[in-house]
Amino acid sequence: MNKFFTLKPKNEKELLKAAKPVLAILSSINSLQKKITEIKNKKIFKKTTSDNSKYYQILGIKLGDSAEKIKKVYKKLALKWHPDKPAPSGFTKEQQKEKFQEVSVAANFLLEQEKKERKQTSSEEIERLEIELKKKEKELQKLGKEKLNEGKRAIRFLLHYNQNLVKYISKGYSSFGGKVDPEELTAEGISSLPKAIEKFDLNSKNCFATYAGYWIKQYIQSYINKNQFINQGSGAKEKKSVIYYDSDYQNDDKESKSYSLLETLHDDENAELTAEQVRHRDAVIQTNNLINSLENREAVLLVRLISKVKPSNLLDIYYLATEEEKKELKKKMKLSDKTSPELLQKYSLEEKKVHSLPLIKKYLSLFTKSYNFSEASKTLGKSENMTRKLKQESFKKLQKLAKERNLHLLIE
Repeated sequence: MNKFFTLKPKNEKELLKAAKPVLAILSSINSLQKKITEIKNKKIFKKTTSDNSKYYQILGIKLGDSAEKIKKVYKKLALKWHPDKPAPSGFTKEQQKEKFQEVSVAANFLLEQEKKERKQTSSEEIERLEIELKKKEKELQKLGKEKLNEGKRAIRFLLHYNQNLVKYISKGYSSFGGKVDPEELTAEGISSLPKAIEKFDLNSKNCFATYAGYWIKQYIQSYINKNQFINQGSGAKEKKSVIYYDSDYQNDDKESKSYSLLETLHDDENAELTAEQVRHRDAVIQTNNLINSLENREAVLLVRLISKVKPSNLLDIYYLATEEEKKELKKKMKLSDKTSPELLQKYSLEEKKVHSLPLIKKYLSLFTKSYNFSEASKTLGKSENMTRKLKQESFKKLQKLAKERNLHLLIE
């Protein structure tokens, strides 16, 4: 069963053929209008290119330096040569006064000149952009009212019928915390559709949904990369969490159909769960299994602490425990030393007999707060340099393991 509409190839190509020329012109018009607004509101101007070199030499600055730089240098020199202050060593009061006047004249001249050039440059740039804008508006008119309306309808139709594709792809992203809010990713993914329509090759044998998928993922990945940092003070930044795209969430076949995980699992346990519940549970299981595969106790603990991944079952606790604690845990759960620890995965930490164990309380208490890098290092009892090295090695291994399991980590 399809989870998003896929247009018939013939209708799809007809829509794209009508939409592309209109969208290309509309995109250009929008871009030009945006640039004009930026210049008017934000005053984005070119640097001065005056050849009044003597004034630059007096202030000790370079040709084209900004007004801010001129003001900063002037303030420093004015304090040095101000007549109310004692004359610097080797200079008379008269020389001090002349120097002060020289610096003041140079600064005032360059600031006034930059102001004039800025105004002239902005006017010229706006004029150039407005001429280009009129050309594009004429191109739009040349298409004719019928073709323009047909193109706009085609654009709306393509955007509407591919929104479900965007929503579906957005739900395929997960983090070490379990899942990512798909609404934010959906909004970013939808903004990629006009670009996909504009760039799509009408001679391509692929359907538009396949091509659009690449643009959707690219826009979403870019959005994630820009928004996955937490300021840690002193200019330091730390990534919030690891986010990956689960390729197994989609089953791409020749017809570009997509199926939810629910449709690939047919056991009684999943029968009463919604697709989103199954998706979330599967993400948690895959995340924990991926971290536990690191095997190194310190690496597992570090990744869990900085990525905020709380243990969800007894097996997760087992991989955090020391060798002695592992033996004690097996003993408490009445398992022999030779028994595979994987059997511990069936025990939820919410179970009464499990939750009351001192070992469980000990490790769960570590996840009652968030950790920055420094705090994680102290918890591990390592220096920050050693912890940083361990982190790099751990995430490198996670990338490799994820690739083998068809999980694509976007952020290390």
